[in-house]
Amino acid sequence: MSSGTKAGLEISYIITSLICNMHDLYYCDELFSFVNSDIEKACLSIIIDKLKGRKQLFFTTHNSDILDMQLPKHAYSFLKKDMSDDETTIKCISASKYLKRNTDSLKNAVENDLFCTAPELNRIYEIADL
Repeated sequence: MSSGTKAGLEISYIITSLICNMHDLYYCDELFSFVNSDIEKACLSIIIDKLKGRKQLFFTTHNSDILDMQLPKHAYSFLKKDMSDDETTIKCISASKYLKRNTDSLKNAVENDLFCTAPELNRIYEIADL
């Protein structure tokens, strides 16, 4: 099976298990990497709609189109690898800590690197100097 087919099966399992009330915790880690962005947003909307009671979803993606969805800012957290003093830690940055007004655009904040989560590209470009 292709990677997209495997991911599609995992996505369908999550939606089915939500409908059948099988679990309380769901973790979707980059399941939509091989799926069209509009399909990812549609599936995420269905998953969110089916979260009832104590159910919880952790959803990771690199797709910035998700930021256009009408979700509350407190629902978004960004992970940043912080490398300092020979130590690597992962920081969790809450969007609501930085964006206080309803009119603040989450997508603009990410595109302008307000959360300082953009990847460091200098070392990649240094390869051209070798």
